[in-house]
Parts: sequence; C-alpha cells; structure tokens
Amino acid sequence: MDKKRLCNRIILFALFCFVLGAPFSITITQVAFFLGLLGWFVKSIFGKQKPKFGPLEICFILFILSTIISSIFSEHSSESFIRSRELFFILIIYLFSSNLKKEKIIKFLLFVLILSTVVTSIYGFILYTKGMQERLSGRIAMPLTFGGILMIVISVGVSLFLDAEKREKLFLFPSILILIAALAFNLSRGAWVGLFCSLLTIGFLRSKKLVILVMAVIVAGYFLLPGKVVNRARSIVDLHESSISDRLCMWRSSIDMIKDHPIIGVGVIDLRDLYDEYKPPEATEIRRGHMHNNFLNVGVHQGIVGLAIFIALFVVIIKDEYRIYKGVLKNKFLSSVVLGSLAAFVGFLVNGIFELNFRDSEVIMLIWFTIGVALASKKILTPH
Repeated sequence: MDKKRLCNRIILFALFCFVLGAPFSITITQVAFFLGLLGWFVKSIFGKQKPKFGPLEICFILFILSTIISSIFSEHSSESFIRSRELFFILIIYLFSSNLKKEKIIKFLLFVLILSTVVTSIYGFILYTKGMQERLSGRIAMPLTFGGILMIVISVGVSLFLDAEKREKLFLFPSILILIAALAFNLSRGAWVGLFCSLLTIGFLRSKKLVILVMAVIVAGYFLLPGKVVNRARSIVDLHESSISDRLCMWRSSIDMIKDHPIIGVGVIDLRDLYDEYKPPEATEIRRGHMHNNFLNVGVHQGIVGLAIFIALFVVIIKDEYRIYKGVLKNKFLSSVVLGSLAAFVGFLVNGIFELNFRDSEVIMLIWFTIGVALASKKILTPH
C-alpha cells in the first residue's frame, strides 16, 4: 500500500471517529481531529495542495489576528492566549472539505452522526426517567451543550429527510422524532428557538409545507407535553424569570464593559471578576464567567474591531453556504446536505443570542464540521 493511500485511510477513520464521538465524547472527537490533521499533514507532503484564500479565509485570519492583539494587550495575557486555543478547531472545516471526495462517504458520516446522537439521546432518556438527570443531556455534562448538539443534528436530519430515499426515511423519521423529544426534555430554550429558526430556514428555501408542520407540532406539543416542558416554553417571554432577567443584567453590563474597553477589549478571559464590577444591583447571579451572548461576549473580549470581524465572518458563511446551496440544486442529496448545514448555522446564530455557544467546544466543532461538509459538497460537483 502506498503512503498516500494509507494516509487517506487514516484520515477517513479519523473523520468517522469524529462524527461518532461528537454527541457524547469530546475526548474522542478531539483525538480524532488531531489524528485526521496528522494524516492530512503527512498526505500533503506527498501531494501538491496549494491553499486558496477567499473571503471566508480572510475573515478567519483577521479574527485570529484580532484575538492575538487583544491577548497581547490584555491584563491577563497568558490566560487569554490559553483560552484562544479553540480557534485551532477552525481547521475542522478544511480537514473535512479537503478529504471528502464522494457523496456516499458524506452520507455515511451524516448517518453515523445521526445514529450516534439517537443512541446518546436514548441513554439520556434512561437516566432522565430514573431521576438521574433533571434535564436530559445524554453523556454531556452541560444541558445547554447537548441542546446545541441536538439542534444541529435535527436540522441536518430534517433537511436530509425531505429528499431521502424511502428506506432512508424509515431510519430518519423515527430518529428525528427521538431527537426532537430529547430536545424537549433537555429544556434548553435557546436551542428550541434556534431549531425553530433553523426549520423555518429549511421551510422557506425548500418546502413551505414544513413551516405549517412546524407550527402544528408546536401546537400539539403545547397540549401533549408534560407541564414541566410547557411551563419552560412559556417562560421564554417572561422577562422576570430568574435566568432571563440575569441574562438581561449580563447584557447591560456587557455594553458598559465594551464602552470602557472599546477598541481591542479585555482579552479572551474569564469574566467573573469583571462582571462583579459591572453587574447591576438587581442581578441575582453572583458570578458569571461569560455573558450568555456570542456577540456581546466577543465585543467584551476583543472590542468593537473584533466584533465587526466576527459579524463579517458570519455574514460570509451564510452567503457562501447559500451560494453553494443554489449551485448544487441539481443534486438532491448534496443540496439537502448544504441546506441542512445552512439551517444549522442559522440555528446556531440564534441560539448564540442567548448562550455563548461559539466558545462551547462540542457545539462549535460540530458547526465547523457542517460547514466543511457543505464546502466538500461544492467540490464534488465542481471539482475545478
């Protein structure tokens, strides 16, 4: 076996382990990521792959530079650099987009991801029914993190279902139902709102009937789900609910922090001590290390400059994925893959209004994966 073929097998094995472990083990996911990177690096030695730089790559580079500058001038420089290491996960996009050459491999990986998430959710249901979890979270310690994972996987699954073959629908339909039920009992309101926007995106771009179905499911859920879930949903619009009022306090404090550190921010640091200085008297949450909002958190960490780049990055991602979706419409499977990726990203953005999911390793790694798969889909149809 030649060295290049061996590298390809190592990479594909790593990609398989990545999606398999994503719903339940960050250790497996990160080890698989670094194994894939190693195989890709060795493979590049024997090949002639020239990096291409477009608007997406420019935004990534600028955001990384913004992070470095903020870290250098931060009062807690070493902490800021250490906490910035997760930007390394951006390479997940290019690991997948550069090494997925066939539709069947993309399909296999996505179905493995869905199956793994279903199994993890069933495990979570077992723990939940035994009273071992107040909020269903599978093997993930934080319910908000598992809610973000479920939101992403459901988005992809629903998009795949719309154009799937009959035998694939026999797997996807019950899987989606299990995942939606798991998300309901996960009680993550931000993920609920994110999924709602994600499914609306799929509905408006692909099938208007889905929009009606989503509304019908919400109404049915209101009457059929346990009071604990329904009351949690009602509290979404209750500004006096404790966690929501605390978020409002954090957001107001964030704006004051940005005013005092407007250009390059305070660095990518834990904000507990800083929040103690800025929190209003009515805040009931004593110490909080982040501000439960991607945009405000980046504004505090990296100032207005970093926030502007951050927003530009997300705009470029949405534009690129939408353009790719339009370009692959002639292929039903690949178009459903890209649409699922786009919808998941929309859901991620909406969820990020209420939660710092950009710094949540499990969630952001999965988002980079979906973007990488979308870019790979484009390359399969237009390799040149």
